Amino acid sequence: TKRHGALALGNLAMEHEGRQGILGVFEVIPDLCRMLSDNDLDCRRSAALAIGNVVIEDNARSQFLKIPQSVKVLSEQLKSPDRYLVRYTTGAMRNVAVDEKGRRSVLAQQEAVAALKGLLASPDQTTAKFASSALNNLSMTPFSATKGPTNPSRVQIPENTSDSFLGFKVPFADNDGLGIPRPAGQAGVGAGSISL
Repeated sequence: TKRHGALALGNLAMEHEGRQGILGVFEVIPDLCRMLSDNDLDCRRSAALAIGNVVIEDNARSQFLKIPQSVKVLSEQLKSPDRYLVRYTTGAMRNVAVDEKGRRSVLAQQEAVAALKGLLASPDQTTAKFASSALNNLSMTPFSATKGPTNPSRVQIPENTSDSFLGFKVPFADNDGLGIPRPAGQAGVGAGSISL
C-alpha cells in the first residue's frame, strides 16, 4: 500500500546512502507530496516522515520546492490533531528551512510560522525541539544554517520502530518513545542520543 511504501522510503532515507539510492532510482518527491493529502492518516504520517528525511539532501529539497504548493500542503499538516503527524511535519519543516530558498518558501506560509511558534509549547518534547529548530533555521542568514547530509540530528525516526524493517536491519531505533534516535539495540535515556 501507499503508506507502507512511504514508511519504507522514510526508513531508507535515514542515512545518506539510502537517500541517494532512493533519489537515484525513484521520482519519489511528487508521490510523497500527493500522499500528504491522502485520507489515510498513516499514509500522511509516513509521507511527512519520508519528506522530512529525504529533503535533507540538497537535490531532494530543490525537487520538493519546485512542486507547486508543496510547502503549503506540508504546512497544513501542522493543524492535525494527530501528535505524530504534527511531529513529523515539524521535523520536515525544519529540514526544508535549512537554505535560503527553503526559508523563503516556509516564511511565505504565515500560518505555518504561527503554528511553529505555538508548537514551542507542545507537550511532545520532540515536536517542541523540532519547532525550535525550524524557527531557528527560519531566522538564520544564508551562511549560518546548520545543514548537510551527514548531520544525523536532522534525521527523523518513526515512533516505536524496531531493530528491523521488512527483514532489513534498521540503523537507528526509538524504542523508548522519546523520539531520540540511537543505534539500534541501545536503550535508556541519553544512551547514544544525538542532540538537536
